Amino acid sequence: MILFISFLSSIIQQPDTLWQVERKYVYEGLGLLNLTKIDLQYDKHWLEDSFRLEVIKKLMDEPMLVPDYILYSGKKIKNIKSIHEYIPFLCQELIQKQPKGEKFQKIDLMPLIIETFNRTKNYLDRAFARITFGQKDSLIYTAPSLWADEGDSLMRGYAGFLHKEFGVERDTGTTLETVPLLEIVKKIDIKALHDAGMALTTGMELIKNSAEVLSRQENLKYKEITGVKGLVYEVFELPGGFEGVIGGIDDNIYYKDFAVIIDLGGNDTYLGRCAGAVGELNTPVSFVIDLSGNDVYRNFDKLVNQGAGLFGAGILWDLSGNDTYAGFHISQGAGLFGIGMLIDEDGYDNYRGGYFTHGAGNFGSGVLVDYKGDDIYHSYSWAQGMGGVWGYGSVSYTH
Repeated sequence: MILFISFLSSIIQQPDTLWQVERKYVYEGLGLLNLTKIDLQYDKHWLEDSFRLEVIKKLMDEPMLVPDYILYSGKKIKNIKSIHEYIPFLCQELIQKQPKGEKFQKIDLMPLIIETFNRTKNYLDRAFARITFGQKDSLIYTAPSLWADEGDSLMRGYAGFLHKEFGVERDTGTTLETVPLLEIVKKIDIKALHDAGMALTTGMELIKNSAEVLSRQENLKYKEITGVKGLVYEVFELPGGFEGVIGGIDDNIYYKDFAVIIDLGGNDTYLGRCAGAVGELNTPVSFVIDLSGNDVYRNFDKLVNQGAGLFGAGILWDLSGNDTYAGFHISQGAGLFGIGMLIDEDGYDNYRGGYFTHGAGNFGSGVLVDYKGDDIYHSYSWAQGMGGVWGYGSVSYTH
């Protein structure tokens, strides 16, 4: 609470000029009605609970601070220069704590990928350590239907969607109702979850630098592999038996659901699950770094895709080109019991998703960032900067 009040004090000292004028007129209007700003407070007809954020409590007590808070948040996000800087901001907003900083031991590309994967997974294990396997299974079974629109005839049909995809048999007649679900998710360690995000983003920045060096080397030897149409530099195994690939500098089509894809260039097409982490049922860590090219990320069948995490951390980072992102539900910067980020550095881009997409967070954080270019965003519902319980959702355009 002290940290929150201190930053509010700092932004009140230098308010936005337009809002300063508007605030003056609001107060004058209240005076004409024989009211004060105290009368704007929300009625205290709510019960105390363990999920209400300190920032929400403060803003409900002082609604006139809402524009200041929005301006403050916008300026903080706009000043972020590297992808790992988003994680401390998100963690601070949710629980008033800072994630652990990371220093990596490895320098070369392949060891860096493995170290990043392992560090991220270790933090994820801590985040969910107090939840039993059965409880995780129930949450994963229920999660796909949590944000389905009530007007969707398949709303309840999405429960168990991921179990079906991965061929895991389960009683299809049981889903978690609200109260038992909340009792379980109280056990999630939100700080450890963002420690995982910090490890993954920091590692990816180093991997990107190493990949750029590799892409400039001459006479690289390429090969063909199953799951990719085109040439790749390397295919490798990750901890847990998951697979990763380093694509070449020419055009590739990725059919397979690789846990990690580093693409060195070309106009590429991604048709499977890419940068979609589904813990317990599949890989808990998944990321894509595409260095250049006009790329297409297209899949309308798989939940948790294109920079999304469910009991995991998934990040998609595209550095240049005019790109198309066409996905299903829980995608494109979606964190549901996890961390999900989609970062697009440059180009004229097109984003299309279902529900819970484009910067959506619930019991976790979801971020979509586009730095340059004129872009198009289409989504179904619960999207484009949407935060649920214990969640932060952000979509930002820093053009």
